[in-house]
Amino acid sequence: MIRYNPHSIRKQAAKWPVLFYKSSIEQDISFRTLQLWEKAEQGWLEPVCNHPKNSDFDEYGPDAVRIAQIASSRIDKTENLLESSFKWLAGYFVSFQSPTNTFSSAIWLEAAYQIHDFILLRQNIRTALTTLKKAYKISRPGSNISNEEKNLVISCLYPFAPYLTGYLAGIPERFPVSIPALSRAFSDLAPVKIGFEHGGLAWHVFRRIELEENLKPVLRKIKWVRSATADRDFELKYEPEGIRICLPQSNLQ
Repeated sequence: MIRYNPHSIRKQAAKWPVLFYKSSIEQDISFRTLQLWEKAEQGWLEPVCNHPKNSDFDEYGPDAVRIAQIASSRIDKTENLLESSFKWLAGYFVSFQSPTNTFSSAIWLEAAYQIHDFILLRQNIRTALTTLKKAYKISRPGSNISNEEKNLVISCLYPFAPYLTGYLAGIPERFPVSIPALSRAFSDLAPVKIGFEHGGLAWHVFRRIELEENLKPVLRKIKWVRSATADRDFELKYEPEGIRICLPQSNLQ
């Protein structure tokens, strides 16, 4: 089994042609997300400038330092998260070498769309990382997933751990596949925003056949929808921005 070696990956990355770099990790992550959504020029951004040059950086690798920085609520807590961040990345790397029976492309595509909104619309990078980790926890990738599924898992990681992503994707010959391209590849899946009539909307991924048939039983399987509707009936309002769940007025009181 090949082990995760961030130092070897970093040496390879030194040969990748640099497009430019951003001055802060927040700007860096936002721009990488724009790249993934075909809204910015694709090319390798040098992320090293965003990290301190210290022993932790050298020991755990730049991606682990980066993950720890994002996950930490306070700068002085970052050091405590370095080892766990390294182990999480190592698990991500190794997971592609063993078969899995828990993988769901719908979960990962949903995470990709949610990550986009958390980073670009809400400027909430930490929750975006939590969304990625949740997808990995409940839907582990493996050696038996398709190339499109592997590309989806790799691209979701790109804003957070660019070195590992670049290595897995094949930079500089091949950039991480864009999310719109991957969404088209999974033609049987449909990312749709849903929410209650007077609330916000959140991304969920459905089978297209579910949208064409009776969607209500599928919506009831979503925890927060089931909790709010229980056994009560509701109507669906289809709007350009998504689908709204409309409860009878008496249920809203």
